[in-house]
Amino acid sequence: MYNDPKDASGQETAQDFTSEPIEPEAPPFRAVPYDPRPQEDSARRRIAYLLLAILAVMILAAIVLVILWPERLDSLLKLYQLIFTPVVALVSAATGFYYGTKSKSRSKQKP
Repeated sequence: MYNDPKDASGQETAQDFTSEPIEPEAPPFRAVPYDPRPQEDSARRRIAYLLLAILAVMILAAIVLVILWPERLDSLLKLYQLIFTPVVALVSAATGFYYGTKSKSRSKQKP
């Protein structure tokens, strides 16, 4: 479990602490300051695309369910109204945020 200074016979052993400690290497020097915007843009883009894909899958699932069970159209519409509304709001807010910040960052870059 831990380093026991005793050997198997129960007698204490000498431990050697004379070696130099290993120091971690310093990170490489950056001549240019760190800019987190590319990673932020990439994360926003992935989130927006993922949410759009979820919305597309939900639309396709709704179409398939209506085709397979047309007699349950009333209950399917209630279910999709309950699920669809928050998903559409989330997707529109996320994509609006993504494209809004993208256009703001482009306008700041132009002289």
